[in-house]
Amino acid sequence: MIWYRYWLETRQRFLLLALWTIWMGAQVPDFAHPTRRAQEMMRTPLAQAIGREDAIVWEAFADKIGSLAWVAATFAFLGTGLRTAWLPRDLAVYYTLTLPVSRWRLIATYQGASCVGALLAFALMLATQCVVLLIQERSVPLVPLAISIAFAIPMLMAWTAVVGALALLTHEYWAMLMTVPILLLTVPITRHTVTAFSERGERPWIAVAALLAVTVLAFAFTLQHARIKEF
Repeated sequence: MIWYRYWLETRQRFLLLALWTIWMGAQVPDFAHPTRRAQEMMRTPLAQAIGREDAIVWEAFADKIGSLAWVAATFAFLGTGLRTAWLPRDLAVYYTLTLPVSRWRLIATYQGASCVGALLAFALMLATQCVVLLIQERSVPLVPLAISIAFAIPMLMAWTAVVGALALLTHEYWAMLMTVPILLLTVPITRHTVTAFSERGERPWIAVAALLAVTVLAFAFTLQHARIKEF
């Protein structure tokens, strides 16, 4: 029942997200005029090993991950399952009162499914990027791209949990606006997290641990706030 409710509420937004990720994956970087970030990356051991063009592709792809995670959390899968994300406030309802499930299971299922949906979008963007590069007869740096997506998972989980918590405190549209400065402030951290392993052979465990801690705290806050608000 929970999964069916989730599918009914997000199917149209997931379709729009899928179309947007295909469009992003189809964008190929300018190999003749690489960005400053790509030029800096060319001096790293990995870039020298995989080649100039692969380094440019990988840098452009890594920059898309942060924005895609934010779009998925704020526009496609906003909410916690406790109330619909796009209905007016006076029509919103708490499904915990009508479904024979616990709050923890409801929130965990909804946000877990949101992460799965966003990861499918990541995979779709990666597949589209690979297909476009192969059509253009260019090499595909599959390993660095896949590793970047793997390190983007905790960032995606944190975004989903934080936005879900904000949606309980204020209207959904205000929650979206509140995440914009957070996104801008965390761009350098996001870029380092999804590129550290591939670029310098580092494991950004501190950043990953911080993201997991944020996820747990936001989830706990959502659960507690829902309990207080319902009773």
